[in-house]
Amino acid sequence: MAETHARLNRRLTRRRRWAGLMLTAERALDAFAPAVALPLLFVAVSLLGWWAHLPWWTHGVALVLVLGAWGWTLERGRRRFRAPTAGDVDRRLERAAGLHHRPIASLDDRPAGASDGAATRLWAAHQARQRAALGRLRFVGLAPVLTRRDPWALRVAVVLVLGLAVIDAGPNWRGRLLDAVTPTPAGAAVDAPTRVDLWVTPPAYTDQPPVVRSYTLPMAAAPEPVVVPERSELVVQLHDPAVDTPPAPRFALADLDAERLGAGSVEARLELTDSGALAIPGAGEAPRLRVDVEVMPDNAPNVAFDGRPEATHRKALHTRYTAEDDFGLAEIALELTLIGRAGSTERVGLRELGRPETALEDGSYVDLTPHPFAGQEVRARLVATDVVDQEGTSAALTFVLPEREFTNPLARAIIALRKQLVAQPGEREAVASKLNILAQSPRLDGVEVAIPLTLRAASTRLVLNEAGTADRSVVDLLWEVALYVEDGQMAVAERDLRELQEALREALERGADAEELERLMDELEQAMNEFLDAMQRQAMEQMRNMDPRQLERMQPMDPNARSVERRDLQEMLDQMREAMQSGAREQAEQMLSQLQRMMENLQSAMQMPQMSPMQQDMGALQQLIQRQQELMDRSFDAQRRQQGQQGRQGQQGEQGQSGRQGQPGQSGQAGAQGLGQQQEALRRALGELMRQLGERGQDIPRALGQSELQMRDAEQALNQGRPGRATGPQGEALDLLQQGAGQLMERMQQQMMGQGSGRPGDRRGLGPPLRETRDPLGRPQRNDGGASPYGVEVPDQPDLGTAREVLRELQRRSGDSDRPALELDYLDRLLERF
Repeated sequence: MAETHARLNRRLTRRRRWAGLMLTAERALDAFAPAVALPLLFVAVSLLGWWAHLPWWTHGVALVLVLGAWGWTLERGRRRFRAPTAGDVDRRLERAAGLHHRPIASLDDRPAGASDGAATRLWAAHQARQRAALGRLRFVGLAPVLTRRDPWALRVAVVLVLGLAVIDAGPNWRGRLLDAVTPTPAGAAVDAPTRVDLWVTPPAYTDQPPVVRSYTLPMAAAPEPVVVPERSELVVQLHDPAVDTPPAPRFALADLDAERLGAGSVEARLELTDSGALAIPGAGEAPRLRVDVEVMPDNAPNVAFDGRPEATHRKALHTRYTAEDDFGLAEIALELTLIGRAGSTERVGLRELGRPETALEDGSYVDLTPHPFAGQEVRARLVATDVVDQEGTSAALTFVLPEREFTNPLARAIIALRKQLVAQPGEREAVASKLNILAQSPRLDGVEVAIPLTLRAASTRLVLNEAGTADRSVVDLLWEVALYVEDGQMAVAERDLRELQEALREALERGADAEELERLMDELEQAMNEFLDAMQRQAMEQMRNMDPRQLERMQPMDPNARSVERRDLQEMLDQMREAMQSGAREQAEQMLSQLQRMMENLQSAMQMPQMSPMQQDMGALQQLIQRQQELMDRSFDAQRRQQGQQGRQGQQGEQGQSGRQGQPGQSGQAGAQGLGQQQEALRRALGELMRQLGERGQDIPRALGQSELQMRDAEQALNQGRPGRATGPQGEALDLLQQGAGQLMERMQQQMMGQGSGRPGDRRGLGPPLRETRDPLGRPQRNDGGASPYGVEVPDQPDLGTAREVLRELQRRSGDSDRPALELDYLDRLLERF
């Protein structure tokens, strides 16, 4: 028991000593805090050199006031301070441990008077309970006493100012503290040394830290040279207490414009463009200080071609280059000069860097087919511009700019006039006249009305601008018209895709926020899908319009050729999006460049020099449909002529009519037999097509076999000189051919989407077969081949039968010469739509 009491007493003694120290520190800090803050504030002001801006007598009065205030705070703190007693220490320990009823004091208590055995045991139990409570005692810490004296936390500002003052003073802290406690009248001789402070701040685009030097004169050894970039700002301060106004510093033997800061201090500023020596003049010819300043020149950037520029499959110019600059590149451009024409130089931007780079090895895709120099020989130079607009050029290369090849006759005519205007600007009146004639030519029948109007506007603009200021705008306008005539929405989709690729690249380089990048990614994905859809529609249209002889010359596609599916492009977009969201923007830039290369070299199946067998079959079948339609129209015309001859013969008398009733005229019969031979040729061509399908192991659509039987019936009717009886089987044959074409197109589109998966919803290929636009009545505006199983409600058999019956009834009534002329004219206008 005694050993336990001794251990408790030792523990209590340690706790009391520590609590006494903490309580003494708290009371001293509370009492003397102003006396500590005032000297710290004085030191901070002194290190900042503020006393040098005051007259000497004001400086002296301020020192007396500071000393008086410090003495007053010390005396006030002495009166406020009260040393803690043993009871104060015990109370602090008990409060910190959460003890009540003063258990520490109870250890020294004794019972009053004599006590019996029960009272003694009760007292012992009380003492044991108090000792057990003392086991909760712990070491106490400092209480936040300053929050009561300084609720606004001004103490933090004092410490912050002191830290900034130490940084500002640097190695001159001793001199500034000495100046603070020794006010000196002007002109009085002092022993304080002369100090020269030097700051050189490089331009922000160099990303180099400032150079700070401080010299105390006289110096025993020459200072080291200062090496800084060109266009750096030099700031020099001279502090000489021996004179009221020190002499101005010199740079390259020229006095600098110095500004007086106060007694004995001046400051000068200079933008460094050349190397030189900074000198502080002395009493004689020799300077008191000489610092050599070496200025590194900001050289123009270097740029060179990395191989010859090449044209992609989409006629974009792929230019690879290497460039470097000592402090940062800002832009890479291509300067083009037309050979044979002086002064015809234009600059095309290749890449504008969002953040400066000192070295660059990259390539750019730029579509120069709309440029006036397209298809002509040019001399090209690369031009690199740095962050201060200095330019560097590469060696010149001579090559022919890529040129877009147009197949539409109208587009080719427009491009020919555009080339003439570019090559011979003086012939603008002749070009204007040709444009006006072209706008009124029959080849514009059936095109949108905006095209001839645009051609006339271009012609008028050339005529009214004799000075030639509108030539470039007309050249650009003619290109847009020709491109729309050739490609339609394909050209718009391709242009939007390129613009969004460049916008996303620029946003990544300049560090755009996540919201802007996400918006650009969504727009890029939509533009890519629209471009692929337009490419697929164009391929279908090219195949539909291709001549059968061209199809025969096409060879099957190379099965080993590398193909890119829409799924691959979508996966790349998803990976690029994930890279940007995770902060890997450099990786996203690389993926964007890879996507751009893939899209520039992407070709649709119809743009490749080879076609698949199924595409050849589809083209041949489309030609059969067109020829069958034309033959049915000629048969109907033969029927009308035959009925007209019969009507004229009936007007010559009943006898002649009975002699020739039921017999067609000789000329009509001969014409019908000629149509029969054409029908036989079409039937044989269909049979040959079905034979080729069977040899390739493909299922022959049943509709094609039924169409051949209908062609045979029409052939027999035509050979008998009865064209009226041939139009019915010909209509049936035409419907069956279109059904067969729809089945073949469905198979081909399935192969393009999923390599023949047979599922219309399979989107592993180049996306949905067609995204058709519809007119206000819900009808597709174009169907690319006469039948599309996607997005078009194919009419069932009763609907087709009703349509054929209506057509036949119209044909029958239009052949009745006894009907009124007004009704026959109306029927003819209805049949023209079929």
